[in-house]
Amino acid sequence: MLTKKQINLIEKESNVTVNDEGNYYSIYVDNPCGEDFTFEIRKTKNKDDVEEIISYCDNFDADEHAVLWYGANRGEPSSLRDLLDNSESIAESLNQMASILR
Repeated sequence: MLTKKQINLIEKESNVTVNDEGNYYSIYVDNPCGEDFTFEIRKTKNKDDVEEIISYCDNFDADEHAVLWYGANRGEPSSLRDLLDNSESIAESLNQMASILR
């Protein structure tokens, strides 16, 4: 379970906002393209929520993320470079968050 101290440190040191929604964490990453990048980690009694968050961060693939959005026509930039830069910015924020939690 994330502590208030961890959440405050994450929000101070990275471009990440963590909302404790009761039975899950909603984690939003601010990024240059303004993409609504959010993921959720469900709280369970049998798993370590912090390890789940770290695992998500460690497994984020910036290239794969950019490919998913490229040409999707959902309001994203048409430039592949912009999408790659944005995805790398998200990855950097996730890495910062994981480092804080380790």
